[in-house]
Amino acid sequence: MPEQSTYTGRPAERKIDAVRLELGKDESLELLTDAEIEYYLSRANYNVLLAASYCAESIAGMYAGLVDKSMGGSSASLSQKAEAWRKKAHELRYLALNTSLTPRASSSRPRKLRFWVGQHDNTSGYMLQHDADGRMREWQ
Repeated sequence: MPEQSTYTGRPAERKIDAVRLELGKDESLELLTDAEIEYYLSRANYNVLLAASYCAESIAGMYAGLVDKSMGGSSASLSQKAEAWRKKAHELRYLALNTSLTPRASSSRPRKLRFWVGQHDNTSGYMLQHDADGRMREWQ
């Protein structure tokens, strides 16, 4: 049974499609099977960007072992392809591991703020604070 390379056009629902979209749909269809992407997804704990970086490193490795070729007026620079895939892998890994760019479940929940206007203005020994009804009260 031949290994499949598919893209269904549903990257929000299918992680393999999301990885292919990050890599470039057409190129990834030619270079990686669904089973290979699934392996990298499991290795990356289903983080799409990290899995895409692993895939890009794998593709760079495919090109790294090949030599540049030139015949007549045409040439194929495979070392440049390897370097481009390495660069893409590095960029994807940076995005995957940068916590300010990758949303976390805990960061989306609003938390109660524990400050108020003028909280640092008190020089008299009394403290002004909003009570439960929203009125300013003086505390000693």
